[in-house]
Amino acid sequence: GHGKSNVLDAMLLNLVDAGWRFVICSPENRPLERHFKQLAEKLLGKRFWEYGGPGAAEVERMTEDDVEFAISFLDQRVFLEESEEPTLDSVLDVAREAIAETGLDGFVIDPWNEIEHSRPMRMSETDYVSWALSKLRRFAQRHAIHIWLVVHPAKPEKEKRKTADGREVKTAPVPTPYDCSGSAHWYNKADNCLSIWRDTEGEATNSVLVHVQKIRFRENGRPGVAELLYQHGSGRFLDANNWWERGRPRPTPPAPTSPVTFVPGRDDPMDRYHDEPATPRGDRAEAGEDLVDRAMATQEGWDF
Repeated sequence: GHGKSNVLDAMLLNLVDAGWRFVICSPENRPLERHFKQLAEKLLGKRFWEYGGPGAAEVERMTEDDVEFAISFLDQRVFLEESEEPTLDSVLDVAREAIAETGLDGFVIDPWNEIEHSRPMRMSETDYVSWALSKLRRFAQRHAIHIWLVVHPAKPEKEKRKTADGREVKTAPVPTPYDCSGSAHWYNKADNCLSIWRDTEGEATNSVLVHVQKIRFRENGRPGVAELLYQHGSGRFLDANNWWERGRPRPTPPAPTSPVTFVPGRDDPMDRYHDEPATPRGDRAEAGEDLVDRAMATQEGWDF
């Protein structure tokens, strides 16, 4: 793929830094333990695995204290939906539960085609997409949250082009929402549309292009293209035009020695805790403890 899920996870963690809470339904990133490791790498700027791809050896590896901190921090902000066959209604039910228990700022469906869709026999796919997007829009407006949908485009016909060294290769064009199954509704009903593209056939590069193809409200930005550089090992994306400033590692925190309470409004997430008992969160607290147990019990050799 071109890195849609990776870029989205990086965006979400930037918002988590600002105090946002998320529900993520991402069947493609399961098992949940693996997805957690990816989020922890992006959060800390360190690699979890012994081998993390080309150049990963240059990235510092996590310690046990780092893992404990990442578990404590992410468990307060990110809930990974884990039903075996999620549907649109079941995902919305999980979001409602999170809103009632801890508050919620956004949720993610990644990707759309991994959700079970119960489309009536006489309803066309185009009409179903229109109905589903309207339902999600009403939910977002009612609860004042943001919803991210990851949609795979149809496989495009590749175009010929020449590389810098004169070789002729075929490269897929940049997809648009109109290339996604369900017709123009993906473009018309979305407030913002981003397309992630990288050159998978030409020169080996870690460059990723984010094509901002639609912005409904001008205060949220403008259409254009941003180049990011993918950092193997940590899974982070650095600003290609300002990598030395925006891509610098976050400070490594000490491991918390007691339950963590996060205090919103600070500049850095690493400073957003103090030694006070965390508020009990019912089933979510138990799920978090279970994730800690699974992670720490299988930490030997750093491989789940």
